[in-house]
Amino acid sequence: MATFQFRLETLLDLRRRRRDECRRVLAEVRRQEAELAAAGERVVQQRVSQLQELRNLNSADELNVDATSARRYYAGQLTVEIANISRQRKLLEGQIDVCRHALDKADQDVKACEHLRDKQQTQFLKAQEQRAQRELEESWSAAHRDEVNTC
Repeated sequence: MATFQFRLETLLDLRRRRRDECRRVLAEVRRQEAELAAAGERVVQQRVSQLQELRNLNSADELNVDATSARRYYAGQLTVEIANISRQRKLLEGQIDVCRHALDKADQDVKACEHLRDKQQTQFLKAQEQRAQRELEESWSAAHRDEVNTC
């Protein structure tokens, strides 16, 4: 009995590989975004800490101008760093959207190819069944023809 051979199997494999690559890239971009989010949290905590130290220095009996100035400068630098991280996260969000759309398209392409394969396989199996039924009917007819001829 013949076996089903999908003629577009290499195309299906190619589309699956492309979908897997889209998944890998999306996972990498999401990992980068998570790292940036964690870095942003750390910088925000550092800034909060610097502002608290600045408050403590201002409430002390003696004002240490150098320490106060250094804390203010560092808190300002941290504010700039927070803004940079925020911009980078926005860029990554755009990349995530692009990756999601590419993954959706690649997944649709794979599903379309698989649907075509399933449809062709069903047609192949139906044709095989019809062929087998025809052969059975022909052998039955031949056997009965021989019975009629012998009588």
